[in-house]
Amino acid sequence: MITQKLRPRTLTRAAFLALALATLTVWPGTTRSAPDALRIAVASNFVPTLRVLVEDYASVSTHPITLSAASTGKLYAQIKQGAPFDLLLAADHVRPQRLHAEGLSQRPFTYAVGQLVLWRPNERTPCALVDQATLGRPPAEEQITAWLSQSERIAVAVPELAPYGMAARQAIDQLGLSSELEGRIVRAENIGQTFSMVATGNADAGLIARAQLNALLNNRDPDDRCASDVLPLPTRLHTPILQNASILLSGRNPEASRAFADYLRSERAKNIIIRWGYLSP
Repeated sequence: MITQKLRPRTLTRAAFLALALATLTVWPGTTRSAPDALRIAVASNFVPTLRVLVEDYASVSTHPITLSAASTGKLYAQIKQGAPFDLLLAADHVRPQRLHAEGLSQRPFTYAVGQLVLWRPNERTPCALVDQATLGRPPAEEQITAWLSQSERIAVAVPELAPYGMAARQAIDQLGLSSELEGRIVRAENIGQTFSMVATGNADAGLIARAQLNALLNNRDPDDRCASDVLPLPTRLHTPILQNASILLSGRNPEASRAFADYLRSERAKNIIIRWGYLSP
């Protein structure tokens, strides 16, 4: 469970947040046994942002919400097997479109466009310097190539399961580094685990979602030195990461699903989504 106050005593803030992202979460004001809870299946990268959205949504609706987080591929497989979800917030557009074509959901819509970044923690740069201005500065591809070439272990999500992993593989291919990095890529099931590998020191660098780094920055203590360097990957290196949402026809709460879907498309929600590291659809 993710609690409201993120103050670990034995883990670094980055590591604690990373481990929390992959858990099954019940938001404040909900219970696991609530029979009418809106059950949202969400891609791992969107968990921190959805936390903020759900807290904001509570000001206009008291409907309980339960969240299950995993890779988009795993969530898709669970839905196909009859998992009791009402709404899917995927990290791609392919699987929601597939669910619609298979007669399992309403027509999907894009709620966010993801951004991929290369994250390389180090001992030199204080957390205060890794801010929005740094994230918005387009790097030269030579700099990205140099960082990847210098890293001994690079965390990447499995492309077959995680859309951010697919984008990472495309970027590595476009940079001409596939052969050079073979044997140095460590694969995670989802983007949350990818973040965790880097945050806990099990990888030197990782290709993660920008929103995950934003969550780390937004939750840090003022005096916390998270020591990281980050480079945003130019979107020309990979296909757009269109994150689509689907209302599932098997859901028990169609009205609650429609209400939350309408909220996701509102300007109020879009402003939060952009602030947490995504592009507006």
